[in-house]
Amino acid sequence: METIVLIWHTFLTYLLIAINFFVGDVFGLPLVNSLYQTVTKEYLDENFELVWHDEFDYDNSWKQDASHPFWRTWDTNAPWEGGINLGEYPTISVANGYLTLSVLLDEEGNGTAGASINTNPSMNQKFGYFEIRAKLSRLYCGGSQFWFYRVGEESTAPGWNGVEGARDGCEIDVFETFNGYEYSYPEDVVIDGKSYHVADPTSTWQNSVSFGLHWDGYNEYKKSYSYDYSTNGDAYNSFHTYGFEWNADMYIVYVDGREAFRITDPNLIVQTDKYLILGNSTYGIKQPYFVDNTDYIVDYVRVYQYKDLI
Repeated sequence: METIVLIWHTFLTYLLIAINFFVGDVFGLPLVNSLYQTVTKEYLDENFELVWHDEFDYDNSWKQDASHPFWRTWDTNAPWEGGINLGEYPTISVANGYLTLSVLLDEEGNGTAGASINTNPSMNQKFGYFEIRAKLSRLYCGGSQFWFYRVGEESTAPGWNGVEGARDGCEIDVFETFNGYEYSYPEDVVIDGKSYHVADPTSTWQNSVSFGLHWDGYNEYKKSYSYDYSTNGDAYNSFHTYGFEWNADMYIVYVDGREAFRITDPNLIVQTDKYLILGNSTYGIKQPYFVDNTDYIVDYVRVYQYKDLI
């Protein structure tokens, strides 16, 4: 019986690869496939060195103007944070071994304050393996983020330096949780004059996240690619690990140590360094539809580099 299961699994794996090669070659779409690789301690020990990490094993209630040895706060006047000074709200905290990124509603109902932190300048890296362990926020019309960016990304217009595609610069979203978003679904609730879908526990948005790539700037030249994948169970009440392996030839995304998918289209594989960002955002919505579990709780962030690149 085990032999039959193994043969069937192998057949499906190679069928999926063949389909993706066909789609990529014939239609010019990004190549996405899954070889079901796993990340184990042995795999990490053999191929990587731990070069940067935060276990959040300290207590620190952050303020907007506070310095920190690992992280910096994002520009909280950005529109996707609701335009509210984060320093007035306790939306970022480290206690009891966890980082908590919260979303709060203004007492007068005029807006929201989210939370976003990044590793620039303490950690900018090209290639490697990046992993977090976290519980995601279940905030409709907003949510948790684990992504990468580089200063000047918005200026990488198409072919400005003779490089086409995302190779010369690209925003990489390992995941974003869009638990209902503007125009994504038929009208369920109207907020600020816009229609939003309010997901229910059986919605396909629940316990799934979206991988995304955005390149050629953030203007009329912008191009994007996205891929939705499962969080392998309850993402909001249970911790899961989310891993991202990146080298010159591919991206591989892992959930709980098991490969979810990989992308091997050479035009989409970034060749520039990035810093890491964690955020819990409301995307500029003044009064998002709050539900339970609106905190994004992170147990650790670990950054590895390939041994042959050190």
